Amino acid sequence: MKRLILMIGIAGSLLAGDIELSLEVEERNVFIGDRIRISFHVMAPETVKVRLPDAAAQIRDLEILERKDHSGTGRGMQTLRMDLEATAFDTGFVHIPPLPLICGHPADPGKGDTLYFPEKYIYIRSTLDTSAAPAAMKAPLRLSLMTWWEYLVAAVLLLAAALILFLGLRKRQHGSGEAKKTWTSPAEQAKRAILELEEKRYPERREWKHYYLELSYLLREYFENLYFLHLQELSTSEMLPVLKPRVLPEHYEDLCAFFRFADRVKFARSPADAGRCMKDLDLVKRIIEEDRIQRDGSPENNRKQ
Repeated sequence: MKRLILMIGIAGSLLAGDIELSLEVEERNVFIGDRIRISFHVMAPETVKVRLPDAAAQIRDLEILERKDHSGTGRGMQTLRMDLEATAFDTGFVHIPPLPLICGHPADPGKGDTLYFPEKYIYIRSTLDTSAAPAAMKAPLRLSLMTWWEYLVAAVLLLAAALILFLGLRKRQHGSGEAKKTWTSPAEQAKRAILELEEKRYPERREWKHYYLELSYLLREYFENLYFLHLQELSTSEMLPVLKPRVLPEHYEDLCAFFRFADRVKFARSPADAGRCMKDLDLVKRIIEEDRIQRDGSPENNRKQ
């Protein structure tokens, strides 16, 4: 009997005033790395105890950067608002699922009902302007035969080109005193790029974005030269599955964490620090060195990969 009276009290409090749930997302074109502002609103009677959901655990298509909760009361009603700032690193539609709101009675927090916020789809655009259309093509002009003086000019230019080529080959045979360029392994190229990056001292100037732009670029270039792949045009989520069967298993998880953190610094302007910069630089050096040792440091072996 007591349980029945309690349930009737909970139902009465829910029916005494409507519980309103709403979801607001700013209406604009959203690009990769933009900050997306999302607001969840709740209006309920003061007698109803509500518990906001864990948005970071349930919204899986977005990276939640910040959360702020607000509350207020008046005229027997309570208002709650959960403001989120999120970002996405891939194009296409992302889904904000219907998050659950748990409603209960103060006398028995373990009993209550579950309502759901509206769901929402957001389209993430590429930084390239996809709305631009190619210029209209014109019909090609008809070719006409050259006149005698045009043939004469063409012959003079051809003789001049042949003479320049002959002089260049002759100078090359006798030697110009310049050292010939030797083949450089991908590991040596990467080490040289790392030295140049260290000389720029970006962490000392707190230029985190420039630092991770160059560090992630040289690591991508190292894997491109090593495996003869095109990686610079791929997003992180497209590149990691390509690298997984090629890199050492103990390096893969570290690579995933590094590239995802670098994306947050480059596109979402997330802060970094000098300690994290040195840690990631040491990670890149270790991956290159252990990979070189595993391949015996042989240029022939690198060419075969």
